[in-house]
Amino acid sequence: MVRHRRLGLIPGYADPGRLPWMAGGAVLEMLRPEGQAQTLAADEVQAVYFVDDFATVSELRTLALPGRAAARLPGLWVRVRWHGLPPLEGILATGLLQLHRGIELTPLRAGSAWQRVFIPTAMVEELTVVEVVRSPRRLRRPPAGQIDLFAAAGGAGGGIKEES
Repeated sequence: MVRHRRLGLIPGYADPGRLPWMAGGAVLEMLRPEGQAQTLAADEVQAVYFVDDFATVSELRTLALPGRAAARLPGLWVRVRWHGLPPLEGILATGLLQLHRGIELTPLRAGSAWQRVFIPTAMVEELTVVEVVRSPRRLRRPPAGQIDLFAAAGGAGGGIKEES
């Protein structure tokens, strides 16, 4: 699904491998659900959403900011302010080498209307890091029945004698 500057939300299929295409005079080619091919000027594209159902158009029109208790993946939790639209929050992968081409976010909560969104850098007014999200740490317990090697040897030096 593409968010166009003048046409609004346009349902269709785009090739994710061709997304970092933002160069002067570039175009985005997409296939509409009816089977028609459509070409859009890259400088008019505000975002490309990857959705599992085109019926989520109404949810994409009202992008509400999630609460702090949202389920999160490791990465940078960022807030994006963009031209004429409400701010959008998501997880930015920590591989930042392609950031000059565009921002690719995953949603903060599992039941989101979109699975991933690509926002061209030219559309971003402000990018704010809300939080650095780390992967959850698991507590490791020592295996049951582990023996203490040094206590079994007897003595304070673990069984090693010092010669004088």
